[in-house]
Amino acid sequence: MMRLLTLALVLVIAVAAGVFIEHRYNLFDQLGTGVPVPVEAEESSLEHAVKHLDPDYVCPMHPQVVREIPGSCPICGMDLVLVEHDAGDGELPAVSISPEMVHNLGVRTADAQRRTLWRRIDTVGYVEYNRHKLRHVYSSAEGNVVGLTIRSEGERVEKGQFLFELQSPRMSKRFGDVYAEQGGIVSDLKAIEGTWMLPTDIVMTIGDLSSVWVLADVFESEAGWVKQGQSAEVRLPSVPDRMWEGTVEYIYPNLDPETRTLKVRMSFENKDEMLKPNMLAEVTIYGGPRHDVLAVPREALIETGKQQRLVIDLGDGRFQPRKVTVGDERGNWVEISDGLEENERVVISGQFLIDSESSLQASLSHFEGPDDHDEHRAQE
Repeated sequence: MMRLLTLALVLVIAVAAGVFIEHRYNLFDQLGTGVPVPVEAEESSLEHAVKHLDPDYVCPMHPQVVREIPGSCPICGMDLVLVEHDAGDGELPAVSISPEMVHNLGVRTADAQRRTLWRRIDTVGYVEYNRHKLRHVYSSAEGNVVGLTIRSEGERVEKGQFLFELQSPRMSKRFGDVYAEQGGIVSDLKAIEGTWMLPTDIVMTIGDLSSVWVLADVFESEAGWVKQGQSAEVRLPSVPDRMWEGTVEYIYPNLDPETRTLKVRMSFENKDEMLKPNMLAEVTIYGGPRHDVLAVPREALIETGKQQRLVIDLGDGRFQPRKVTVGDERGNWVEISDGLEENERVVISGQFLIDSESSLQASLSHFEGPDDHDEHRAQE
């Protein structure tokens, strides 16, 4: 299959070069000299056109694989095919392909259709304590911490558990005992046995992990899609078969000037405490649906770096590349906001070779005369 495609391209280029040389000789015959000027004496129209083309090497089976140099596809291993794009922004000519060649090239098509596209943001974040569920335990007077039942951060306490006694000449033992107002995990411990504490000093902090926050960064281009109350999902790389559902709770007002991202805070229920602070999480934020959007499969799109094109199936074996304007891209679908009509058929496999043939014909038309061009079209 790969050899057939390569041979087809070589034949097309050879024919083009032959036509060019033939016209070079005919031109000078018509001038009455009878002596052809050597090709190297001046830059030909074809050479000039080729210099201004933008060659890419692409995989016929995986159009998202585009390279500037020859090689093989990292997905399927097939040799990359050279595709030369037209230099201008004008409409490219239609090309005719026999049914046998359509079959050999594996050309497949699909209808442009109206559908609902969800604005989806995929990013990464990290788990943090829900600060609304953090409780500080204070020293209520000046004195020493004694009888401390917590030895390190991360220990679990139950609501009503005795924590420590504060010994102070100004307090009786009855008023010096301190108990936990809520259960949870000790997230911060400021004292050890015997520590002298001043009034209002924080002895420890207890966090409730029944719900947690996940903080994530959203790129500036997608920041306008995020609203409070939107649905969000998180997954942990360590637990790939588990998913947690939550909501966007807060959008921070300041954009990071270095990363050009906006921080978003989401809240998630965490009854089994599987989401632990500082864990890395894969985050998905659903920015809401956009209904009645004209879209095509993502694999149909040809991106040249200068413009984006689709190859339209005109019927009866005729195909034509067309410049389009692309909108949102979601999953396997991409919005086409201009340049395409509903129910037009687009090529989703083999379109790069068709686009290359059309570009070559456009280049030839730059130096062929009208009669010559019509003659070649008639011969096709």
